[in-house]
Amino acid sequence: MKTALLIIDVQHVLCTGKYAAFEVDRVINTINTVSAKAREAGVAVVVIQHEEGETLQHGTPSWQLAHGLVVQPGDLLLRKTASDSFHKTELQALLQERGITRLVVCGLQSDFCVDTTTRRALALGYPVVLVQDGHSTLDNGVLSAAQIVAHHNLTLSNLSSFGPRVSLVPAAQVQFVAADQRPASHPRMHHTTTTTRLATATPHDISAVATLFDAYRQFYEQAPNRALAEQFIASRLQNAESVILVAEDAARNMTGFCQLYPTFCSVDAMPIYSLYDLFVVPEHRKTGAGRQLLLAAEEQARQHGKSRMDLTTAKTNLPAQALYESLGWKRDEVFYAYSKRSDHARHKGHGRG
Repeated sequence: MKTALLIIDVQHVLCTGKYAAFEVDRVINTINTVSAKAREAGVAVVVIQHEEGETLQHGTPSWQLAHGLVVQPGDLLLRKTASDSFHKTELQALLQERGITRLVVCGLQSDFCVDTTTRRALALGYPVVLVQDGHSTLDNGVLSAAQIVAHHNLTLSNLSSFGPRVSLVPAAQVQFVAADQRPASHPRMHHTTTTTRLATATPHDISAVATLFDAYRQFYEQAPNRALAEQFIASRLQNAESVILVAEDAARNMTGFCQLYPTFCSVDAMPIYSLYDLFVVPEHRKTGAGRQLLLAAEEQARQHGKSRMDLTTAKTNLPAQALYESLGWKRDEVFYAYSKRSDHARHKGHGRG
């Protein structure tokens, strides 16, 4: 039974100040313990962030993940706007793409998003392991936070009407089976797990990135030119002119990349990224690699103080448009984009850059 770990709404505003959940520092440490075990076993870790009103407005300091929460580049980041983590999000698609059949749930708050997401998971057919000491909430004026946590542990673990059940397990006893293990009588299916690492590509990566970059240029009807591709990538990295994020499969084969060019917006008087190159090899385009790269780019922009990211795509590229819009990208309905080639570019015979 393939498992994913859901970490729900461990965000700054719910972990500090007047909205801080009961024993939140201990709960965060508990969640970190569970997530470390999940990653070690190759289990997908889905980190979910809620957005609602001014307090949890996307991109604001209060919306950010709590400082003590450990998040790794390979984790999947998901935004939601309701207490149900499945409602109008990509969660179900992500789980189905990866063949996930069981969920481990932890996070905030016990009586809202943890409760609702757990019940929805059961309704969708997922057995749930609820981390007994890995969720929390606030006093509500009737019950203390400790009472609410205890109540939900008892109530959720006794639900039977959905079919699948909730198992109540302390963090110390939560176990994950390595993702690549299969029973001897059930040969492994040909399915590739894709992870994304968030980093500036190193010289060690130049050759592999160049292979993908050459394929990317061929997609835009350029002639194959592996030497040009390697020269271009090497120059960008050596001169610190771009940031390259890569997607790798479980065997650490590079399956996709995106390239961010630092620039500025004069109107905003702020630094931005131009996300110019996004490419995933055809056989990995159903693994979620493109989505992970875009989320990794978003985190890169946030960490480095970029006010936004810009990209362009073909009008006919409807799958890409759907992906961008599902992640909150907004299509420009106000401005036209123009370009004019220089004599040098025409002389070189360059196509789309």
